[in-house]
Parts: sequence; structure tokens; C-alpha cells
Amino acid sequence: RWFNFRFGYLDAYENISFNRAMNDLAKLYTLLGETEKADEYTAIAAKNTAAFNEKFWDEQNGRYIGCIDKNGAGHDYGFVFLTSQGYSVCPKRSKPV
Repeated sequence: RWFNFRFGYLDAYENISFNRAMNDLAKLYTLLGETEKADEYTAIAAKNTAAFNEKFWDEQNGRYIGCIDKNGAGHDYGFVFLTSQGYSVCPKRSKPV
């Protein structure tokens, strides 16, 4: 079903996957007792989250867009970054913090 959507260039889904990987690595290093490394991956995830919110949040529609093409046009498929599984469809809401 993903083949029905245009993704590319700046892709929200790829950023969500990357962020999840960074958080999972932070958890892994925490379990291993390597807090310095865990903090490093936590910081990367936090930086990515801030950039994600800045780039993909659509204030007009009150939700995240799916991607931004190489011409800078955003494509809104009604997705939002809420679940650990990835996208979920959502109604309009207030801007994330």
C-alpha cells in the first residue's frame, strides 16, 4: 500500500525510522552500562526530532506532511508522528512541542 504515495527527497517516514533506530541504540547502550554512548544517541534523536518538527509540521493543516519533493513542495497524506510503529492517520491538532 505504500506504493500509492509519492515519497522522496525529504521523506518523513525515513526520518521516523532513523529516529527510532537512534532511540533503540540509546536503550541498548544504557542496558550495556555505556551511558556516554547512550547519551550520544539520545542527543542525535533529540536533534532529529527538532528538525523533523520544523521541516514536516504543516501549521495550516495541523499535522505532519509525508514528504517534501526536490522542488520544495510538501505532500500531505494525513500522517502524524505519534506511534512507535510509524505513521498513523490523524485529525487536525495543535503544533507539537
